[in-house]
Amino acid sequence: MTRKHLELWILSLVLLAVPACKSRKADIDQTSGVVATVNGVAITEDDLYLRTGGDHAGSVTPAMRSRIIDGLVNQELLYQDGMKLGLDKDPKYRNAVRVLEVKLRDFKRSEMSRRVGSTRIAATVNVTNADVDRYIKTNADLLRTEFHLGMMRFPDEAEAKEARDRIRSGESFEKVAGQKRTHGPKTGRAPWDLGYRPWNQLPAEWRDAAERLEKGAVSDVLYGKGTGYSLIKLIDRKKNLKLDLRTMNAAVMNRLRDEKITEAYEQYVQKLRQEATIKRFDERRE
Repeated sequence: MTRKHLELWILSLVLLAVPACKSRKADIDQTSGVVATVNGVAITEDDLYLRTGGDHAGSVTPAMRSRIIDGLVNQELLYQDGMKLGLDKDPKYRNAVRVLEVKLRDFKRSEMSRRVGSTRIAATVNVTNADVDRYIKTNADLLRTEFHLGMMRFPDEAEAKEARDRIRSGESFEKVAGQKRTHGPKTGRAPWDLGYRPWNQLPAEWRDAAERLEKGAVSDVLYGKGTGYSLIKLIDRKKNLKLDLRTMNAAVMNRLRDEKITEAYEQYVQKLRQEATIKRFDERRE
């Protein structure tokens, strides 16, 4: 089995959400979905589904399906022969398999963590209208603030950190931002200049940073699902006393919910840590 085929196998589990792996011998015990066997090892509809392109499988003719099954049988024969020859002991092969197994474990760990967070933590959080009204009353001054921001987005964290480090070394935010190829609506301002934005129109990760920044200061690298990696500069802030605070209800509701979820997550994980046996071996060795 080539590295490409190993990667396809992992991707079939991750992207197509194929159920957890069974042993190769266990497959043969479930004849439903088996399209061929090679020395007692099953080739299944799942294997065929992956090779035929999943969503495009409806366009596969019986002749094409037969040829694909023949190809899978041939590969299984070669795989079994390679195992007999001991080719699985080749370091490059073993390393490729190890990397893909690590990726699979990481996916399973991340996905299960997400599911627990959704069903056992976030689902228990409740924010009431009274909570929102209380927050608005207590933070009315903040909620009437409009922030004049400069912003740069980046395709990855490394590029964002590089820009941050250039600014920390003395280059201006405007110079670094001006060197980025940024396309946006023509507003009469520089592409990176967002103008004044009310509190509730800022993404949560920008909002938290903008509240803490002094005028002229630049944030650390920020990340959000909707915004990606970014840096913001607080150019100015001003109060809009005419702003109707009732327009803030949804943004306040989301903030309070996020805060409660974070608190519930920390409590949930802390309880699990107290009940678990955890040993760490990450100390640096001389």
